[in-house]
Amino acid sequence: MVIAVLSILTVVAVPAYIGYIEKGKAAADKYSLGELNEATRVYYAGDPSPNSFETGGLTDDILLQLLIDAKLLTEKPEPQLRRGLEIPD
Repeated sequence: MVIAVLSILTVVAVPAYIGYIEKGKAAADKYSLGELNEATRVYYAGDPSPNSFETGGLTDDILLQLLIDAKLLTEKPEPQLRRGLEIPD
């Protein structure tokens, strides 16, 4: 009987816990995107002439390093969710 109750609790609790973790990771990614958007906006506002973001040909890593060198980001944001762009509500 006790094993049956624990099994049922496990079946219900584990997916719910995983869902909370996924929502937390999605929230962290959303925050990182907001920071990246703001840093890019500030970088561009400081030099409205054609800059590295418009000329193309540079990798994402180089563009992120430009934002870090300009002290608009402290470090390269790392995505928390690895399963695509789906963000749970």
